Amino acid sequence: YNLSIIKDNTKIFSIALKVGENNTVKVAGKQEKLLREYSQHLSDLDLQIYFLADDRKIAASQEEYEIEIGDLEEPHTVYLDRYGNESVYRHRREREESDEGLPLYSALEKANAWFRNKALEGSTEGEMNANTIFSDVVKRIAKQSITSRASTPAQIRRIKANLDNIEERSKDFARLELISTITTKSMVSNLDIAQRQNQKLISSVLDPYIESMKARLDALQEVKDLIDTFLNSINGSFYTNKRLEFDIKQGIRIITDQGQYIGANLLSSGETQLLLLFCDVLLAREKPSIFIIDEPEISLNVKWQRQLIGSLLSLVGGTDVQFVLATHSVELLARHRERVVKLVNTIKEGDYI
Repeated sequence: YNLSIIKDNTKIFSIALKVGENNTVKVAGKQEKLLREYSQHLSDLDLQIYFLADDRKIAASQEEYEIEIGDLEEPHTVYLDRYGNESVYRHRREREESDEGLPLYSALEKANAWFRNKALEGSTEGEMNANTIFSDVVKRIAKQSITSRASTPAQIRRIKANLDNIEERSKDFARLELISTITTKSMVSNLDIAQRQNQKLISSVLDPYIESMKARLDALQEVKDLIDTFLNSINGSFYTNKRLEFDIKQGIRIITDQGQYIGANLLSSGETQLLLLFCDVLLAREKPSIFIIDEPEISLNVKWQRQLIGSLLSLVGGTDVQFVLATHSVELLARHRERVVKLVNTIKEGDYI
């Protein structure tokens, strides 16, 4: 194998390695020194490397992959199904019942923590923007002259339209419990009944309010879009008779078409592999990453194989994440033939070290 690092179409480092008869690489002397130098070049690139093996255990190159998720034992969550029957699910109990579920539960916990951290970052940024905007309120009112001209009908219509837009837009964020729904109807009503002279003063307050609410929603827009992409990728292209839901308090949950919440240990092998993969890929967005997947088609039907790569790419859109897949699936390869490298055995008898 020739391992090379190429930057701006220029090869800046290369090393040739031979694979032994038992599929191991032996290096010594000069080669060992070159391999260390190659590793240093990789380290200088500051890349996060993920490897999802065929046993669906993931290895990551840096400690940033580990996210503190706290105690899972208490408190437990109680759900009522559509018949009013209580069903209790504890993460730890489900994991003890199925050893095969361990990687998935770990990935779900980390994905939930990642979403919550991003939501907190957005909320903090939104509050800082709101504080800056509201510092202008006093200035605007202080400058308001008693004899100032009343607001025009066009100005009032603009403010009312902005208030309606803020309320409508907030509903999507409230659905995920990123914020509470912003209600502006009473403001619109009060604006309507106020005398025209008073409307000018009210407008001076409402304009910065609208700007602050918009800043708050803008700060949370990225994480909302990402949560929706995560859910829609799985619900729209893969899962049937069930779907994923998410909110900040409960995290990722699985609900059937009959409205019953179920544990992740009840997913099929294909559904489990998909959810595990999507959760792990989510964390790779944090920094430039190479995500290596061995046989991504494991347990996936033909239809899912065709849709997999497109869904993964949509989940990492706008980031520096690159996928390297080793696959036997023609369905995976067919739509991306320009990026396929065929591996051919060129070793002849006697070539082994």
